[in-house]
Amino acid sequence: MGAFARAVAFPNLDTTVHLFHRPRTEWIGYDTTVAFGGNGVGLTHTVLHDTVGPVGTADQILTIRTR
Repeated sequence: MGAFARAVAFPNLDTTVHLFHRPRTEWIGYDTTVAFGGNGVGLTHTVLHDTVGPVGTADQILTIRTR
């Protein structure tokens, strides 16, 4: 475990996944962006896709706190 991981905690607070149809192929890709505010609260937003195109989204609330 790295020094950063020992110094902070980053629990998974909430994850929401929305699929508008089933993946058509066995391969799944993730196009993810992450944003944090100065208070340690952030959000990840991911577009889920198969080899044909988008199939849904996933969002996760993030927090980083010192241990």
